[in-house]
Amino acid sequence: MTKEQKKVYDREYHVRNKAKKVAAAKAWAVANPEKMRERHAAWRRRNPEKCIAFTKAWLAKNKDRARGTYVLREYGLTPEQHLALLESQHYTCAFEHCEAVVDLYSPVDHSHDTGKVRGVLCDRHNKGLGFFEKNAECLLDAHAYLKRTI
Repeated sequence: MTKEQKKVYDREYHVRNKAKKVAAAKAWAVANPEKMRERHAAWRRRNPEKCIAFTKAWLAKNKDRARGTYVLREYGLTPEQHLALLESQHYTCAFEHCEAVVDLYSPVDHSHDTGKVRGVLCDRHNKGLGFFEKNAECLLDAHAYLKRTI
């Protein structure tokens, strides 16, 4: 058999047995999850630009799903609970006198100590509260300062 004949034979064999080869590969992957993780990690290290491109494309197509997964992982809120929280706030910032509109992409306010979710805030109040969270006394001082100077 010549090299060219061997190539043709190999291609035809591959086409005829593709389903069988794919099934065998899937079975091996299921039986060897740790090796698959290692292979994927090695591929990601060798191909960072492809990983970034794939991730960006996936996020563009699955924005809502990605946000729901993030909120569930970070705050323990299912998409239904997150939506219920927004509805309970009438889609406005949780600060009493703030009329800013909030949505599924607005920051979820939570305690960094306990992880307890407190509400959904507008960006401005989330940043301000985040700055003062560890030092409530400093927040009271800022409030007193504003009262004195206004």
